[in-house]
Amino acid sequence: MSRQSRDMMSTLWKEVQKIDWRNINHEALKTFLFVMIGDESTFTNITDSLETTTYDFMNIKHKKKIPLSDDADTLMAKVLIDDENECSTIIKNADIIVVDQKYYTQLTHKYNHLYIYSTGKESSIFEKIIAENDHLKQALCYNFPVFRSIVARETMISVSKQNATWAAGTSIPNIAPGPHSLFYAPVELTSDFSVMTLNELRMTFILASISGRKVNPFRLVPEILIMMGGAKGAQVLATQLLGKVPAGAGTLLKAGVAFAFTYAIGEAVFINMNYGITFNKTDLMHRVEELKGYGQDMAKTMVNSIRKYRD
Repeated sequence: MSRQSRDMMSTLWKEVQKIDWRNINHEALKTFLFVMIGDESTFTNITDSLETTTYDFMNIKHKKKIPLSDDADTLMAKVLIDDENECSTIIKNADIIVVDQKYYTQLTHKYNHLYIYSTGKESSIFEKIIAENDHLKQALCYNFPVFRSIVARETMISVSKQNATWAAGTSIPNIAPGPHSLFYAPVELTSDFSVMTLNELRMTFILASISGRKVNPFRLVPEILIMMGGAKGAQVLATQLLGKVPAGAGTLLKAGVAFAFTYAIGEAVFINMNYGITFNKTDLMHRVEELKGYGQDMAKTMVNSIRKYRD
């Protein structure tokens, strides 16, 4: 193993130790009650939807059917419409109630906040469930694959914004006072690498949990090193691009590229863990180029907001 590889592994391990991965597991293993109301065909259709995960990547739709978690049966209750009165207590104590569209009108006056399941419109109901149950989103993903791509995108966007903010901060000295100024202070390249790597590793652990795995650094680190070793090629591209930017003109480009390569790393990790597909360095570089413009648009909005706050 080369000295550079040893140094990278050492840095990664130091960053791993800063992550509260036990809390990530805690969030994934939360208990909840998911009730389905309908008939046998309802249960078959909803279960099939819960097992199906899809993700659009570079004009390709990846779709896979993944069995529910081993604990899913204890978290779910199936209530036949004819037995609804006898099961009213269970229904009222549920965290999430999904009802077949054809039975909605006869139940809407009895129960609060029903989610309507309609064949052909499944995506909207699952997006709504995640949006309105933020405290359960990791647990829902851990047990039900259908939620994974929704929360994975949220996670990747959030972490990518953080890295873009950090990158922009190196170009805007003393951008905003206060405890949060850590993210905006000028730093050396080694600090950039450390902070962004910490965010990428934290993102990787969350994506692992979202993909139905119990997070254990001792088991995940070798896999992370393989994935991130290739993904770091995107970061090399970022360094090369930024080195060509004239002084004082690179804030948006720097933030945009930081957003793009962080998001590309997240996609590589998620697609590998959830779909078993590995992308090479060329794929990642291409994805960074695709995302760069989108990242710069987001960075422009972010930087303008920061400047207004500063002024």
